Amino acid sequence: MSNESGENTDKIELLDSLLEGDHVMVHLDSRVPGVDIPEQLGRIHDLTLKMSRLFRGRLDLTEHQIEAELLFDGGYYTCIVPYGAVWGVTDEKGESKIWPYSTPKELLQSLLGQQNPAVATEETQERPQLSVASSQEKTDSSAPSPKPKKGRPQLKRIK
Repeated sequence: MSNESGENTDKIELLDSLLEGDHVMVHLDSRVPGVDIPEQLGRIHDLTLKMSRLFRGRLDLTEHQIEAELLFDGGYYTCIVPYGAVWGVTDEKGESKIWPYSTPKELLQSLLGQQNPAVATEETQERPQLSVASSQEKTDSSAPSPKPKKGRPQLKRIK
């Protein structure tokens, strides 16, 4: 199985599981080749589409892409989203998961507080200030855990 197929399988399995609920917010880079969305949404690195199996339009998770008929301005549009364009999801409870290898460079720089990549020093490139949590990591129970701000989704690493 190629690396891309394995990455797609991870995304398909998680999306399929999350779509058992009410809805999923799919975060994608609409500039990736193969993305077909309404023109008015533009070509941006941080587009979010709300998807649900409860919507009237068709929703299919194929081997290579998401195909979803979504309602925009009173009419349905068949959106095509290759899995390579999907960098994160947020479930109905507000919990977010990202795939770091698919996350756009601009977004990672923003999260790291490096708005201008030319300003980044060799030291900050070697020691990133932001890390993606893994669900398999164990935390130090003696250290107090910071409380997340209410309403702010937490990011978790997807393997």
